[in-house]
Amino acid sequence: MGVLAASRDEIDRAFAAADLPKALEWEEQVAAGRWAIRYTVPANYEDEVDQAQMRELNRAAEAMKRVFDPYVNRLDSQLEEDSSEASSRA
Repeated sequence: MGVLAASRDEIDRAFAAADLPKALEWEEQVAAGRWAIRYTVPANYEDEVDQAQMRELNRAAEAMKRVFDPYVNRLDSQLEEDSSEASSRA
């Protein structure tokens, strides 16, 4: 199980603090061994852009960045450590 999936409850609680109308959508993509994490707002692209939907998407994007940045930063550090260990063994 990945770092994000293992922290799903913590992530969902932090995202809920943004007080958006919906929760994150988690979809396990078994064949790829990955997760898709989404926040979607239904839209009819033939109509003019709904400003309320755009505000909601912007708030969701800000919340996702705030919630996921600490995990991404930890993964970046971990990848750098793994990379330097692998190169020192070569």
